[in-house]
Amino acid sequence: MPKWAPIIYREFYDVPRAVVASDDQRMYLFDCPFDETRDGYASDYDVYLMPSLSQSDLSGSWVDLGQRATRRLGRVAVSSVRFDETRRREIDLDILEQTHETA
Repeated sequence: MPKWAPIIYREFYDVPRAVVASDDQRMYLFDCPFDETRDGYASDYDVYLMPSLSQSDLSGSWVDLGQRATRRLGRVAVSSVRFDETRRREIDLDILEQTHETA
């Protein structure tokens, strides 16, 4: 059964490219920044465990938000992440079980 969680996001190209989601206990950042040298987005999200962030923390730029992480959980393929039908409201946090480190 999916573990749906509401999201806040920045950047949208086919799917949200920077996503903050939380369950009852933790907050996560899924980050897929634009790569200027490739002129496109990466195929993976970098996934981070975040400290509790306030609305004011999330109101500005998210460019360096990953630097505030308490821990990097790994990477997950963008194509593997399930969003609600609008791709703008919820994410299935079951994907966290598939995070992995890459070289």
